[in-house]
Amino acid sequence: YVSATDIDTIEVEFQNPLKPSSVKLGMSQEGRPGDFDVQVFEADGEGVLPVYGVNFLESGNLLEVKTAQQRSGQRYRIQIQDIASAASVKLKDPISKTFKAIRMRAIQQAQSQNGADLNGDGKVDFIDFTIFSSVYGSVFGGGDAGLNQGLSPIPYAPDSTVPHTSTPAGGSVQ
Repeated sequence: YVSATDIDTIEVEFQNPLKPSSVKLGMSQEGRPGDFDVQVFEADGEGVLPVYGVNFLESGNLLEVKTAQQRSGQRYRIQIQDIASAASVKLKDPISKTFKAIRMRAIQQAQSQNGADLNGDGKVDFIDFTIFSSVYGSVFGGGDAGLNQGLSPIPYAPDSTVPHTSTPAGGSVQ
């Protein structure tokens, strides 16, 4: 099974564990493609996608292949040769599988759909709540029916603390 998991990462899962000594592992030197048993080509042409590293993940049957940045949605063909299973059974022919690179637009849309992240830092946290309350804090329940008389919105102060009180803001509970 072959799948692009990031813009520069491919995972290849084998049915059986591999013999570690039969796979050229490691990372290439700073930004230069390495000499690995794994090659990646554009599926519809002869363009080569440089391979920068090959490593095992978690188990002996899952390889992580680091490449140059893949083009969004492009189809590629990965070719793997000269490897053997843990039982020392060597491949007769190179493995050649196609896969599709991740569509970056889909990832960017998923990240931007988190509307609760008001300050855009990638997480929903207290600062987002503070921003929300300072903007929308003066209206409760969709209208101002006198429920918030005398209350003012919480000012935006990311390093401030929230005081703890034993009664709710505004006096009493009804």
